[in-house]
Amino acid sequence: MRKFLSLIVVLMLAFNVKAQKLAITEAADFTFSDNGTEKTLFEVLDNGQHALLYFFNYQSEVSEEKAPIINGVYNSLGMNQEDVYLIGLDPANESILLNNWAVITDVKYPLVAKDKAYYISQTYGGQWGVMMPALVLIAPNHDIILEEIWPITSADQVVGIINENIGGSNDEPEEPGDEPEEPGDEPEEPGDEPEEPGDEPEEPEY
Repeated sequence: MRKFLSLIVVLMLAFNVKAQKLAITEAADFTFSDNGTEKTLFEVLDNGQHALLYFFNYQSEVSEEKAPIINGVYNSLGMNQEDVYLIGLDPANESILLNNWAVITDVKYPLVAKDKAYYISQTYGGQWGVMMPALVLIAPNHDIILEEIWPITSADQVVGIINENIGGSNDEPEEPGDEPEEPGDEPEEPGDEPEEPGDEPEEPEY
């Protein structure tokens, strides 16, 4: 059955079919290792960061082409130290192969391999899993805000799309922040009223 699913994935990649619709709208938690430290997706989100999940098969031609781009995205977004935390998930390859590939291609972001990644892919994508390669963006409130970023043409293009979505959510609280300034001018208008009656005593001096 798994070989059959893998064949479907290969055919999708070969024909570049992309019509991503995830099976869930909110993040599903999972564990992963980051430089030997066990973490969970929810820990990342609850810490105020967005999560960027990269589903891929490093042996596929398309994913191989995108590897330098994803490295560029990771570096441009602050290497998981700023607003976005990137995690790679390869449902097709064992950890030892994936880690060897990571060394060769200078991949620094955390990776999840084979069975665990396969389960996560099915959780997010349903029976057929997430079509690969795919970038999924999740907000700190656990909402999935981008089901996929495609096409992936350059690091600048991906970073631009991500910043547009993150910036949109960050700009909203700033608008009501200007409201208190408007009523702040109101006390100045009645402040001139005492000056008008202040001229009245001058009239009886004639």
